[in-house]
Amino acid sequence: MLPNLEETEETHVRPLSEYVATAPLTTDRLLALTKAITEALAQNHALGTWRGDLAPARILWDGADSITLLDAPMPAEPPLNFERSTGREALDAVGYLAPEQCDDTLGEPGPRSDVFALGVIVFELASGEHPFAGRRGDEIVSNILSFDPPTPGQIHPALPLEWDAICACCMHKPIEQRFASALDVLPFLAKLASSGGTRRRQQRLAWDRIVLAMVVLISLMALAVWLLG
Repeated sequence: MLPNLEETEETHVRPLSEYVATAPLTTDRLLALTKAITEALAQNHALGTWRGDLAPARILWDGADSITLLDAPMPAEPPLNFERSTGREALDAVGYLAPEQCDDTLGEPGPRSDVFALGVIVFELASGEHPFAGRRGDEIVSNILSFDPPTPGQIHPALPLEWDAICACCMHKPIEQRFASALDVLPFLAKLASSGGTRRRQQRLAWDRIVLAMVVLISLMALAVWLLG
């Protein structure tokens, strides 16, 4: 239920689209927010229903752990005249639709379509950029259908590696390759919460050690050849 204005002012409840403007979020805040959105979405999926309208403008957040998903007509396809929309209006109109919602030959929309939208939202909050951004609505739809975005970690290198995997599993273009529902995303978030994630500098350090070991090995082999020669 949409809170009244007085409640909104007191609890700082705001549309998530306002927080998107401040992204990337800290990893702790990103995890808390992603978990809250996923849990709210999982309640729909557990009942065998799906939304089809998931977007930051239709999500209210209090800045802590309270999420409200606002009801809106479930779009089976991009809205009328979406081609002429621009900027944030264009993203809110079509930027969170799954490929099968943009092209009905790609599959039957359902909970996996919500999962795609969830992945786009998480990508945006994690990296500060929309993965399929375009100047107009028709360009955004074209990007959703054909463009393979970078990982959020390539844009925001401080992000733990697990976020790349979560976004990828949500945003696969073939519908059958995504998480089946938000219920399947929750265990990955729980594991990430318990581990804290793998830092990229740790991965780089491990790689540097491998390279150093290879250099030492090659040097020893060269020395052995020289001594035997």
